[in-house]
Amino acid sequence: PPLLKVEFKVEGISGEVQAWTNATLAGSLGDITRSYTATTNALADGTYTIFTRSYDRAGNVSSVVSQSFTVDTTAPLV
Repeated sequence: PPLLKVEFKVEGISGEVQAWTNATLAGSLGDITRSYTATTNALADGTYTIFTRSYDRAGNVSSVVSQSFTVDTTAPLV
C-alpha cells in the first residue's frame, strides 16, 4: 500500500527530548522516488542522529532507521 506518512526525530540536542514529528512530502504522490523533508530548530555544532519511520495506509509501521550526522559551522582555514 502507498505511504500514509513519514515521521522523524533527532537525538543529541542538549536538554531536549524529541517527539516524533511529521515529515513533509517533497514531490508528487505518483512519483516512486518521492522524498520527504524535515525541518528542526537550528542545531549547534555536534553530532546528532536522525530517526525515521513510515506508516502505510493499511496501518503497518516500518522499522525505525537512523543516520548520524555532524554539524560543523567552523569556517575552514585557507
